Amino acid sequence: MLDDSSKRRWGLRSLRANTLLVVGLAIAAVVGGTVLVAFALIPDIELIRTETLQGNLNASSQQNLSFPVDVGLTELRLEVGNCTVFVTALSETQWSHYNASGQLPNPQLSCSERSATFYYQLRALILQNDGLSAEAYQILARLYAVRSSRALLAIPAFPLILGGSTFLVLRLLQRGIDRIHEDRRTKK
Repeated sequence: MLDDSSKRRWGLRSLRANTLLVVGLAIAAVVGGTVLVAFALIPDIELIRTETLQGNLNASSQQNLSFPVDVGLTELRLEVGNCTVFVTALSETQWSHYNASGQLPNPQLSCSERSATFYYQLRALILQNDGLSAEAYQILARLYAVRSSRALLAIPAFPLILGGSTFLVLRLLQRGIDRIHEDRRTKK
């Protein structure tokens, strides 16, 4: 049979175990919610289509290719073309600026940079041949769709993070208050 002091010790042990369990659950909620948010931020990138643009450029000439792309991720690769062939990919804004002023940004594809990735929608490609003879070109375009199909995982993640964090902060505040009260009792 347990006396009063044994019952109090057993009650304190039980309370400590329950408190540790609840703190552990709060930490697990914060970690689990953070993992869910991390997974929610990972996009799905899917290849939509591949196109090959090819032809010949006359000596010292320029050719404008209409290349409207409605997806947000495009990879261009200059497969064929010597060092006198340059390719500049333009967005809608850059295309309008080019038509108004005639000024082109620096080309993205050349013999030293054979591939480039664009995270914005393209409107046109400007092909230039700075050489003295006609040159063949071939550009491989890969068009990707970027989707956030896992974004719904963020919905249960935020209550987990918020609830767990709130409990832990309140628990720390309670422990601080308890220490202040204990210090006052011992000073008396």
